[in-house]
Amino acid sequence: MATTQTPPYTIGVLIQPSPQLLDLSSIDLFGMLSKSYLDTCPLPAPLLALAHPNIHIHYISALGPGGMQKCTADVVMQTTHSFSSEEVKPGKLDVLMVPGPEPRYVPSEEERGFIKAHFEKGAVILSVCTGIFAVAYSNILENQTATGPRGLLGDLKKKFPKTNWVEKRWVESGKGRIWISAGITNGHDMVAAYLHSEHAKSHGVSTQLADLVQRMADVGDRGQEYGNIGAGEGVWWVWLILRSLWRGKGEVVLAVSVGSWDG
Repeated sequence: MATTQTPPYTIGVLIQPSPQLLDLSSIDLFGMLSKSYLDTCPLPAPLLALAHPNIHIHYISALGPGGMQKCTADVVMQTTHSFSSEEVKPGKLDVLMVPGPEPRYVPSEEERGFIKAHFEKGAVILSVCTGIFAVAYSNILENQTATGPRGLLGDLKKKFPKTNWVEKRWVESGKGRIWISAGITNGHDMVAAYLHSEHAKSHGVSTQLADLVQRMADVGDRGQEYGNIGAGEGVWWVWLILRSLWRGKGEVVLAVSVGSWDG
């Protein structure tokens, strides 16, 4: 009797220069769906049976296969594919994740085109933190609702005025085709929510499997809304700056006092 094989679930990760390691780490939630991962865990057989048997994750950059990309925290990762590699051409990926590089990086035309082409061929786009700049530059966010790092929302509004920018931990946009997280670890909140989506279910991720990974990783409990919004967030930054200035002045006073004592 013929058996039904679960189709591959293929995720690409666009690696721009100097990616933030915590942004990139949200891809691990996809890895935790896999049979190869869950089989290493001391879980009851019914839970092990939930595993997705066919997860493929590709790391894509201009450096190409074997490229060594330095991330934050001095971590060096090896990329697996170039933009032209057959396995990651538009139409071959179910999901394209875009973790953030350093905030001043301007994505190349090749990176922008890669995102847009995959979106047009049906891939779901997941943006983490400053990855939103590459996604916005790819021109798939016009007339969509989006978010980004709270401190950079003003800049995003100026650069991309045709997008409706909101202050949330993550948003789902483009009829479920675009998922965008704000700050660094909000990527984990976003991926946990995405894994419960209809798109993920259609690629073999059951609700029970998504629940299992979310609980094992201890993520996804925070809602979309921040607890401190608007003026409260601005006051926090001002207070931190003032404390930092005070600390600097205190060190100067101490240095002067010590110098006078030595004299």
